[in-house]
Amino acid sequence: MKSLWIAASLFLILAGSWFAFMEFALQHPGFQIRAIISLLVVLYAALSLLYTRQQATTLRHTLTLGAVCGITLGCYAVYTEFRATDFEGYILLIGLGLIAQGLLTLAHTLPRPRLLPV
Repeated sequence: MKSLWIAASLFLILAGSWFAFMEFALQHPGFQIRAIISLLVVLYAALSLLYTRQQATTLRHTLTLGAVCGITLGCYAVYTEFRATDFEGYILLIGLGLIAQGLLTLAHTLPRPRLLPV
C-alpha cells in the first residue's frame, strides 16, 4: 500500500504542476486562485513523499488535515465535472487522484486502533 501512496503522490505532483503552469500560461479569468490551489496540492503531495522517508509527528497532523482537504476538493472536482456541459477528463483524473491520495494518507497517518485483552 505504501507504493500506491508514493505513486499517487508522484501523480499529484506532476498533475498539479502541469495544471498550475497551464493556469499561469493561459490566464483565464480567476486563474490565480486555481493556480494557488494546484500549488497547494503539489505541496501536500510533496509532504506525503517526505513523510514516507521520515515519519515526523508534526508532519502526520499536517498530512491528516491535508488529506481531509484533498478528499473534499477531489469530491468537489468529480461532482462538478459530472455536472458540467463540457467534459474535461483531466479534471476527473485529478479529482480521483486527490480522493485516492487522501484515503491512502489517512490509512498511513491515523493511529491504528488497539485491541485490549479481555
